[in-house]
Amino acid sequence: ETSNGYLYAATWDFDNYLENGVYRSTDGGDIWEFIDIADDGFTSLAVNSNDEIFASSYYEGLFKSSDYGDTWDFLPVNTIEDIFIDSKDVIYTASDNTGIHRSYDNGETWEDISSGLGTVAHQFAPAPDGHLYCRGGYSLFRTTDIVLDTGKNIPEEISVYPNPSKGYIIIETTELPFYLSVTDLTGKEIYNTSISSFKAQIDLSNHSNGIYFIKLKNETQLITKKIILSR
Repeated sequence: ETSNGYLYAATWDFDNYLENGVYRSTDGGDIWEFIDIADDGFTSLAVNSNDEIFASSYYEGLFKSSDYGDTWDFLPVNTIEDIFIDSKDVIYTASDNTGIHRSYDNGETWEDISSGLGTVAHQFAPAPDGHLYCRGGYSLFRTTDIVLDTGKNIPEEISVYPNPSKGYIIIETTELPFYLSVTDLTGKEIYNTSISSFKAQIDLSNHSNGIYFIKLKNETQLITKKIILSR
């Protein structure tokens, strides 16, 4: 999911019930649009903090979009089964042919970090302690050092209410500070502010009825909440 609320799904259907590729929904999942990127199926999707989308096709390679999926650039990385992007936009890829690789520059260059694992890697599972787990073959592996950022995060239990709202919205949290912005369905930012109190109120009463997205961001995490304005 990107910060404007767009949803993305990757498909690799061996029975050809669906078109293989990437699908996008701009209305919360009610309607899905097929995005024609490559001829083969896709195994994984990941989004960084700049809303750049990375999609991996096992046979076609890795693709990146900087415009919410309208256009895609090819990155020469093949046979990827899983992608993981941490809170500092470091990219990790898992391959059953070449193991695990890591990129600090948005996929321009890659570092092999498969030491002790071998060349078979399937799926990632990040841990709260900063270790990265990976399923390789019939075994489970864990990094020997801390590779993921473990800084303080915005709590998932943050409250945004009432929803639907007539315009005034309350935000409650237990962690400070954070930056707040509001976007409409097109991704246009209509409001922004810095929050420095545990209970804050914003006023969107001058905006039209409809669906909006509140983005809450600190140094390590971005959380998006969908709200509805209805009067």
